[in-house]
Amino acid sequence: MARAEAEVRMALDRLMTAHLEHAPVLHAFPDGADADAVRRHLRGLNLIRLARRPRPRHPDVSGTEEVTFRHADGRVLAALAPILRPDQTARLLGPALGLLTVDPDAGAEGLVTMVPPDTEVIVSSDPITLDAAQVDALEDARAAPLDARLSDYAAAHIPGAAAMPPEVRLDRARTLRCVVYDRTTFRADAHVRDLMEIIWHHGPDVLDRDDVRQITARPGWSQERKCTRLLDRLVPAPTRGAA
Repeated sequence: MARAEAEVRMALDRLMTAHLEHAPVLHAFPDGADADAVRRHLRGLNLIRLARRPRPRHPDVSGTEEVTFRHADGRVLAALAPILRPDQTARLLGPALGLLTVDPDAGAEGLVTMVPPDTEVIVSSDPITLDAAQVDALEDARAAPLDARLSDYAAAHIPGAAAMPPEVRLDRARTLRCVVYDRTTFRADAHVRDLMEIIWHHGPDVLDRDDVRQITARPGWSQERKCTRLLDRLVPAPTRGAA
């Protein structure tokens, strides 16, 4: 496995460097690979199945939902690679000897190599299906930059937060971001930040208060207007500021 990985890196590294800003995904197929088979394999990756998570938009968490899989985007694969099981990696690679991809936003840590598992696995022809734990892990990875910004905001604007150890503050920001994702339909970074600040002061149960529900469910109001009203009511003005 180590030798195969090294060979893939040597063969594709120059191409990867030349096209780094485009987040390329470069596959290495064996000599004589059937072009039609390769095309069929890549088309077969266009959908991915995700276990439903408890969200206000999808209260029924049974089953899965199919979404478009951007398997030609290095940012997507770099986040996905660490959480795939061996059979899922094999399904992703198909007839390829391996692939090299990169998340250009992650610098030196963004280079990812994938090779077939070194143990025999049963590979389904169905779309790759991520279970609930994998979906949560993927969401956490994608939200990591936001979590860092939320932690910084808390240090600057929430009393007592700056005195917390950075890793503790980051973990609290991440936990409250998950509460917002799990229990509301707010997704814009600024709105998530506003709700995190409110929950930091009042705890997650604040979302169940009648006066809060009346605002978050108010028809005709933008999410920005809802957040502004909630902040005015629930967060002491001296602690607030722009991120």
